[in-house]
Amino acid sequence: MPIKSTHHAVARIKILEDQIVGKDRINRMIEANDADEAFKNLQDSGYGAAAIVESPRDFENMISIELKQLRELMGEISPDEELTDILLMRYDYKNSKAYLKMRMCSLDDDAAVTDAGKIPPRELREMVFQQDTYGLPKHLSDAIDETERQIAIDPNPNKADNIMDRRYISWAIKTAKSKKNEFLISLITAWVDMNNILSLLRVRQMDADVVLLKDALLDGGTLEHKMIIDAYALNDELLSQRFRHTPYGHQLVSAMDQAIEQKRAWTFERFIENMFIAYAKEQKKKVFGMDPIIAYIVAKENEATAIRMVMTGKLNKLDADQIRGRLRELYA
Repeated sequence: MPIKSTHHAVARIKILEDQIVGKDRINRMIEANDADEAFKNLQDSGYGAAAIVESPRDFENMISIELKQLRELMGEISPDEELTDILLMRYDYKNSKAYLKMRMCSLDDDAAVTDAGKIPPRELREMVFQQDTYGLPKHLSDAIDETERQIAIDPNPNKADNIMDRRYISWAIKTAKSKKNEFLISLITAWVDMNNILSLLRVRQMDADVVLLKDALLDGGTLEHKMIIDAYALNDELLSQRFRHTPYGHQLVSAMDQAIEQKRAWTFERFIENMFIAYAKEQKKKVFGMDPIIAYIVAKENEATAIRMVMTGKLNKLDADQIRGRLRELYA
């Protein structure tokens, strides 16, 4: 019978944190002569050891195995799976979106889904393709059913993304608040705010109609939709200043200015992920409660992102500086 206590779970997490692929290993991978050497460095760390791999191009199999093992670990040790499921079920929502779009476009792309969610991908695929969501958690079933109704009227893949994202955030915030976990509430709220700003930057970069921005905005953040929509018409010099007096202050302003100046929205995505890993590192110091357990999930996702960026860069023969320029802050 698995031990379900925060004391045991946090003690287990503290041991596992030492095994996270950290800065030294990532730097060795970046400095490797080629993708083969970088891949060998990754294998030497023990990362994804259970994966079946034949070449550096199989690194995604290693990431998939690690995230699947993360899900299984949480099932074994989490004393409050309602809380840890908030992060893990993002993958089920992501997979659901992928399967809905595959069905709409008559495609089948296994690379678009992950084993990291709570629901086995094959089962979820069957449910979505057969349009029968019986047996899924109600919040996910309701989200898929609403999306089905809307895309029957307007078969737009972006609409499917927007509805599923809104439904996920609504459920996640409601659950985190019911559990009174301030760390997770602040994490989700900030994620909503930052993704709404990212939508603002992307729609401006596309020079698209403001209606596209309105459709993309998510509820649940601290920044009012009107504030973001009104900012759309501002010139580049004034845009970021609109958000100077928000809780995110000068760091948000600086990140927006960089994205605007470089005309690269992905630089703002890096800022978002760096902010979340900073949140997680603060919880790392704690030795009691659920927060270190939640932070470990964020850390493992950060690890996967770093490995994916480095291996993709090495396979595409990018130089070390180019790879480092895209890399996020690391947890370990």
